[in-house]
Amino acid sequence: EPFYKKREWKVFEQPKSPITSHVKIISYNMLMSNLAKSSAKETRTKEVASWNHLEDTPEIEFPYRKQLLYNEIIHYDADILCFQESETRAIPTIKYEFIESFNSVKGQASLVTAYNPERFELIEHATTTFHSIASMKEAITLAGKNHRFLVCYLEDKLNDNKPIIVVNTHLYWADTKVRTMQFNLLIREMDKIKGDQGNEKIPILICGDFNMNLKKSVKLPKSKIKANKYDNFQLASRNNSG
Repeated sequence: EPFYKKREWKVFEQPKSPITSHVKIISYNMLMSNLAKSSAKETRTKEVASWNHLEDTPEIEFPYRKQLLYNEIIHYDADILCFQESETRAIPTIKYEFIESFNSVKGQASLVTAYNPERFELIEHATTTFHSIASMKEAITLAGKNHRFLVCYLEDKLNDNKPIIVVNTHLYWADTKVRTMQFNLLIREMDKIKGDQGNEKIPILICGDFNMNLKKSVKLPKSKIKANKYDNFQLASRNNSG
């Protein structure tokens, strides 16, 4: 039996207010094929070549993982998919339509947001780089990193066409200062989107590979967006001893 059918799921307490509609989401880093090489000699960058834990692990090669990823996506039967370091070849196009955000440096799609067209209609989408919304001082901290976030505005066909905003991002892994700055810029931009909606309450779903370490505290920026105690943001901001 496939390993993903044996996953142990953590169940959180249900919200006190009644839920009128559920949305099922999958979000994870696929490890794109140009990074997934079992031999360091085959990698394309010095940074990846230093990943000794990938040495002699042929199971990470994409031809092997493609069918596993495809079957896992079908098995979970989610409404929305958010992938980082993504490979569209593993997305079941018989069920999903998707938007790609291409990384202009590496020439491959770095972010993909997919949705079930029987459930959702895509109204608009936009990709924003962090450096394009940073001040001159903030841009110095970002150090030219080409990270971005993809925003999709969807309408729920099964719930009176109510809108939902889905954000997909991948933060820098190697430098805490850069990652924290990207995170703060993302929340600031989401505040602007929330403000543009006026009094209309539109849910904003933020997914991604945040590369956060639960053993280190991260200061959350002040925001109109409320994170409950089970959100990744809250978990990552909490000291491991707390």
